[in-house]
Amino acid sequence: MEHFSDADLVSIREAMQNDEQLNRAVRNWIKVSRHIGANIRAEFPAEQALVLFALRDMIDGSDLTEAEVDLARRSESQFQTSLQNHPSIGIIVARIADDAKEFERSWSLSFDSKEGNDEPKPNPKLRLHNRDAMPLRSRGMRLVRYAISTAAVVTLISLSILQLSKDNQTRPTQIATVTNELRTVTLNDGSTLRLAPSSTISWDGEFNRAVTLTGAAYFDVVPSPTAFIVHTPSGTTTVLGTEFGVQTVDNGTNSAQQTIVTLVSGRVSLSLDDNDPSNDIILTPGKQGILTLTDISVSSVNLLDALAWSELIVFRDTPMKEVKEKLAKQFDVTIEMSHNLNETLLTGTFEQDRGIKEILDIVAAALGATVQIDSKSGVYSLSK
Repeated sequence: MEHFSDADLVSIREAMQNDEQLNRAVRNWIKVSRHIGANIRAEFPAEQALVLFALRDMIDGSDLTEAEVDLARRSESQFQTSLQNHPSIGIIVARIADDAKEFERSWSLSFDSKEGNDEPKPNPKLRLHNRDAMPLRSRGMRLVRYAISTAAVVTLISLSILQLSKDNQTRPTQIATVTNELRTVTLNDGSTLRLAPSSTISWDGEFNRAVTLTGAAYFDVVPSPTAFIVHTPSGTTTVLGTEFGVQTVDNGTNSAQQTIVTLVSGRVSLSLDDNDPSNDIILTPGKQGILTLTDISVSSVNLLDALAWSELIVFRDTPMKEVKEKLAKQFDVTIEMSHNLNETLLTGTFEQDRGIKEILDIVAAALGATVQIDSKSGVYSLSK
């Protein structure tokens, strides 16, 4: 599909609408492709082992820790088996090696030439974590491994869809976060998403309100006649305009894969990749749906707890007495509030890093109230 033009895709969609047999065939093809991607991930060693395998001819043994040498040795046979079963893995390995060579070339041009002839000779017994005494080349390879480890994680996501050609000139749009990174992304239709750490969102060609998610993201979707669709390994979430969180959970086996959808407002439809509409479930606000490869379960949840991974504080028609208690607990502060506000309902979504003072200022403005802080005790007071 990476080689289809926009006109090709429009023609295919029109043909699918007019030909039910073609429609079923394409959907079955996508289903098979996802299963192949899941099988690849199940057989694949850890990303760190992937980098070591790809760079086995470039990194000298003295550049590796004992743990890395052991990991490379243990994963060698597993990689050979994976390459036989899934030749497209070779594309990933080759791409990592090419990136490493380019990094080394750039490093050499930018830094080695500035060092003159004062660069110390490599010590084969030097441990990598002794950074201050590390020869320049070893430091360069250390940075290579950091840089490429991140690239490897991102690149692996592309295996979730079957690669039909080794000529991979056109790539899908892909946005990824690294460990401890939260990123807010505004899409072309005006919808926004908060991408959790170590997560990836992608789509093919021009954005058409259909994305593929690995990891977790909080979506705020603008209304549109065109449905917004989130594909995950274990199912599909379809919405028209709403706020919700989606998490994918991979416990190591295909049968254990889960997608967790938590609905804040609006309505979403949850469906398995079995082409059976009778299994679809409509989720309502305050509910959480868990999709596996075979079924969907629904339960009521506390939105603040269920979406804690997003580092968002979410209230939907929540009485202010509960808002006060949750904010006080979240920020470990004391909040006093006039009784006439206790039953007032609050709806809002706040980023935790705004801090308690800014959040209370926003709440007070919404309620027509005032907020004060005692400079001595640190107690916050909200009154109307």
